[in-house]
Amino acid sequence: MTDINTRPRRRALANEVEELCNLAAAGLPGMFNGEKNLFCFRVQHSNGCVAQEGISHRYTIMTLLGLHEYAKSGGRVPFDIEAIFLSLTQNPDWITNVGDAGLLLWLAAEGFPQHLEQLDRRLNFLKVLERYPHDRNTMELAWFLAGCSHAAISTSSVLPGTSDIAGAAYRLLIQNQGDSGAFGHNAPQGSLAGRMRAWIGSFADQVYPIYAMSRMAQAYGLDEPVSRALRCADAICGAQGELGQWWWHYDSATGKTLGRYPVYSVHQHGMAPMALFALEQVSSREYSEAICRGLQWIQQANELRSDLRDEAHHLVWRCVRPTPAFLTNLEDVAGICGFAASPIGQCNLKVLRECRPYESGWLLYALAGRNLRQSQGGSETGIRQASEIATAST
Repeated sequence: MTDINTRPRRRALANEVEELCNLAAAGLPGMFNGEKNLFCFRVQHSNGCVAQEGISHRYTIMTLLGLHEYAKSGGRVPFDIEAIFLSLTQNPDWITNVGDAGLLLWLAAEGFPQHLEQLDRRLNFLKVLERYPHDRNTMELAWFLAGCSHAAISTSSVLPGTSDIAGAAYRLLIQNQGDSGAFGHNAPQGSLAGRMRAWIGSFADQVYPIYAMSRMAQAYGLDEPVSRALRCADAICGAQGELGQWWWHYDSATGKTLGRYPVYSVHQHGMAPMALFALEQVSSREYSEAICRGLQWIQQANELRSDLRDEAHHLVWRCVRPTPAFLTNLEDVAGICGFAASPIGQCNLKVLRECRPYESGWLLYALAGRNLRQSQGGSETGIRQASEIATAST
């Protein structure tokens, strides 16, 4: 039975998530390039101002996925997201890899299935793996697998044959999974540097496969992808920091953390919840405690006791990172050599005041409309523990 004393905190948590989604949505107009009809690469804070830099088709796709979810939850979207989608597809020459093709398929299947058949006639999604035979990195294969799975879930009659190409992508993807359940960046290459890069996986190399394999299980009624996704989730949850941090680099053979920093806000509020919520839907596992501890890190329950939300600019700042930057590399090297990571003191950590639109996109995709008022009691325990640890560490 739920302790009645936890109910106010659950209501507060649900309100905080709703406010976080509204904050992210409010900040996106400042990251939109109206002339290009695309979102920018990033905004940076300097001398009290926030300025745009560049454009990104990839980030635009991720942002539209989030805005579509936000609109479904009843949020007000100040964009014509279909018009932006169509501008992405008018000249698809920017697609040069498996990952971007997979992301566009994912967006079309979820948000604009009425355009999927015409888009497939131009891009021939079933031939993507043949078109880019050397693209075998974990993150991008996972995006493509997610795209195929969403196409099967939403409208398999429009794009038949996804099960075969999804199976091919899955078989390539699991070659990058280590004995621990964690993923390396890609399949081992010939050189020493190539083998080392294959062995080490970033946090992105963990969460996107978890998400993609969960959606594959949902789309095609398969059990094996769930088992592999659970092994990876066990690895990252076992390594999660005591303040709820999702760390940066992992040893795919052992599952241990190699380099902890930077800790990225999008991992905390977007990518981890997105992956773990999807896995909950196809398994008997429940990850609300780990998710909520990660979310709490954004709001002062972190190493710096600093709120990474900027209400004035409607942004969540990008990360907490070591300074000087070489400390990040030292942690990776120490981990590779089998040494424990040296503690990075508070004085060596700073907030990077930068934001990229995909970060807000994944936040909205993961959390918009999420009913955390019904979260289980374990989540509240995790939140209290994170706050208490943060206070004790100062």
